[in-house]
Amino acid sequence: MIGEILYRIDARIFGKDSRFRDKGDYFFAFRSKIEIALKFRNHNERMNW
Repeated sequence: MIGEILYRIDARIFGKDSRFRDKGDYFFAFRSKIEIALKFRNHNERMNW
C-alpha cells in the first residue's frame, strides 16, 4: 500500500520513465531521490546559481 502510493508520487514527480520503477523497493528509491534532489539544491545555492 505505502509502496503503491510512493510509486504514484514518484511517477508524478520524476516522470513515468523512472529508473527505480522495476526495482520494487519504492520507498528506498523515493527517499534516495529526495536526498539527491536536496543535495543538488543545496549545492546550487552554495554556488549561487
